[in-house]
Formats: sequence, C-alpha cells, structure tokens
Amino acid sequence: MFHVEQQQTHIKTKDFLVSNEEFFITKTSDPGLLKTLPSPPKDKIYKYYKSDKYTSHHSQNTSIFNFIYRFSRKLNFFFKKRHLNLKSCKNLLDFGSGDGFFIHNISKSNIRVFGVEPILTTSSTNVYKHLSDVHKKGQQFSTITAWHSLEHTHNINQTSQMLIDLLQEKGRLVVAVPNYESYDAVFYKSFWAGYDTPRHLWHLNQKAVIKMFAKRGLTFRYSKPMLLDAFYVSYLSEINKKSRMPILRAFLIAFFSNLKALFTNQYSSNLFVFEKN
Repeated sequence: MFHVEQQQTHIKTKDFLVSNEEFFITKTSDPGLLKTLPSPPKDKIYKYYKSDKYTSHHSQNTSIFNFIYRFSRKLNFFFKKRHLNLKSCKNLLDFGSGDGFFIHNISKSNIRVFGVEPILTTSSTNVYKHLSDVHKKGQQFSTITAWHSLEHTHNINQTSQMLIDLLQEKGRLVVAVPNYESYDAVFYKSFWAGYDTPRHLWHLNQKAVIKMFAKRGLTFRYSKPMLLDAFYVSYLSEINKKSRMPILRAFLIAFFSNLKALFTNQYSSNLFVFEKN
C-alpha cells in the first residue's frame, strides 16, 4: 500500500472516472504547487483516459453530462478567443488539443494552427503527439495556449520551459488551470472534480502559476476567471458524490462559488496571460 506522511498530504481522493484507485495530493517544496501520488508512469497513464465519459477526448457522447460540457465549451471558446490578441497572431500552438475543437474553430480566423495531443483523436497533420516533436523542429509561435493541460504533464517544469522556448519574442502564452483554493474545491473536498486524479498530476494555486512562468522570464499581464468552469466542475463533483439532484445542487454551489470569489478572487478556474519580452 502506498503511504504518504500526514504532514505532506493536502487531501486524499480517488479516481472516480475509471479505476476507483485512491491517490494522495501532496505538498511540494514549491509553495502552492501540489503533486498527485502515486503518479502513474508515462507508459501506464493512458489507461486512465480510456473512458467514454472523458469528454475532452470523446465529445460525441450523447449523455446530459456531455451536452453540458459541449454547451459550456462553445461559450468558453468565445471567451478564450478574446484573450489571444488575434490581430498580431500569425501562428498558434495549442498544447493539449483534445478532440481538436479549439484548433478547428480558431483556424477559421485565418491563423496557422498547430496542436499537441498525446492521445490523438484526430488525423490532422498539424497535430503532434508530443511537445518535444515540435521543439525539435525549432519552430516558434506568436501565441501558445494550454487550456487545462499543464496539470496533465509528468514533468511540469520541463514542459513550462519548452512552451517558453517555443514562444516568439513579444509572443503571448495563455494558460488555464483549475484552482484548488476556490470555494467549490473547499466545499466538495475529495469529491472535487478539479482534482481529477490521476489524470491531473499537478495542482496549482494562482501564485504558483504566476511564479512558474515569471521565474523563467515571462511577464505576467493579467488573469481572468473562467466563470462557466465552476458550473461544469460542480456538476461533475455532484456526480462523484452520486447526488440525487446534481444539476440543481451544482448550479447553487457554482453560483455561490463565483459570488464569493468576487470578494476573495478565488475562482474555480482562471486564465493567465503572459508575454515574452
């Protein structure tokens, strides 16, 4: 049995999606940065994504759960688009492109778009399996996006540096991650879907995200809350709890979480914009 010292443990949770295995979310030497333990190795992690319920890779699922996901994703797309500075964007790399929804729609803006997705669900020649494949080509991008993908990487420091290396001078990096200090995270505790162990190998608060890229030379410009994420994550959390009225309860918790965040700035999910000087 895997054991973690109690003083190192932030919370104990489990994989609600595939295996029901238990995991510990533990503190690291970097303040605000937490790690999932045990962390499945790279050659074993993919089995935890093999579920029709994993919506970012199986968006054709017809469940009400997937309907909510697809509806919020369409609304979120227009929100994301506002922060890409498209007027000066010549090419874009989307790290963690899932089923290709984002890169397909953003390509309509006459931008050369590339994606990175280890679990390939598209046959596009512009989608690479590994970030290192792009890095080897020496190509750079005016905009790089990472929508809830940084927390999936095994070596978060190496990945962060690669993203910076691939960014042009004056380029823009946009990162979105869940926030374990939000009200909905505190309310749902081990059932909070934002932990999503073991697919989420890392967990960051807002200060940890800013520090990770600022210490590597990027300039932090601003952050914005992704308000719809609170509703989606709360719904998944209610499913984890096997609630009898998941939609109603999720709506109430998410609404209160966003309302409380007006005063605490601890939203369920945030978008961060950095620039390379």
